[in-house]
Amino acid sequence: MTASYILTLGKTQIEFGFALDLSVYLTASYILTLGKTQIEFGFDSTYSYICNMNKLLRHILAAALCVAFAAGAAFGQRQRNYIYLFDCTQSMQQYGIWEPAKTALQRTIGVQRPQPDARFAVIPFQGSVHPAFEFGSEEYTRQLPEMLKAFDGYIGTRTNTNLYDALQAGFDRCMPQMDNRVYLLTDGTDNVRRTPAVVALIAVYLFFILLLYGNDGQLVYSEIVSLGACLGIEAALSILIYGVYRVTVAGIRQKLGIFLQVTEIERVLPNKALKK
Repeated sequence: MTASYILTLGKTQIEFGFALDLSVYLTASYILTLGKTQIEFGFDSTYSYICNMNKLLRHILAAALCVAFAAGAAFGQRQRNYIYLFDCTQSMQQYGIWEPAKTALQRTIGVQRPQPDARFAVIPFQGSVHPAFEFGSEEYTRQLPEMLKAFDGYIGTRTNTNLYDALQAGFDRCMPQMDNRVYLLTDGTDNVRRTPAVVALIAVYLFFILLLYGNDGQLVYSEIVSLGACLGIEAALSILIYGVYRVTVAGIRQKLGIFLQVTEIERVLPNKALKK
């Protein structure tokens, strides 16, 4: 009877476990691919405890260690949820990173596919967010041709880059019970014009001034004081709301395990194509 935990890091696999005779073993292997040839390098080590206790007690203790280790491994590694936000605007072609970006996407997913029960969502976006492609490790090869065809169709339309809605769509797909990884592949920043909340706030404040001035064609001292008080209250509330927003976002990201990760693809994409 044994209990083991297997950690897969790309082409490297490390296994650590307990055996029934109170021995601890560690194995590691690395697969090197050279064309059609695969070479596997391995390491194997076993350590046995020497105990002055009867055989039954040793087996009971070993079984308890196996169960505890297996339970810890099962609860310690959660299902992975990979979310890719893929920029399909024409500027990706203009900067010469359209094909490298698609290649990077395929290579990265190819590395992550062997992980058990991994889930993937690829969300193309332009001026708006397009329907996502969702699949598991086994469905990837069936979804790939359709996904690439959709990408090439989207890029034929000239639009702005709506990073804000893309990020929102990506974070909406994060699951609290899973380890979430969000990847953003783009060449620039958000350039969709929006009306900032501060503009609306200033517009309302100016309208309030016009109302006071329109009553009698002047602003008396009490009205000026009230306008100053309103301005201070609006500024204080704006700061408070923004602070609550930042704290809430930070808490949600920490609770969901969300972070933007580009380290696995930055070796195959130009730096200007990656934005955190």
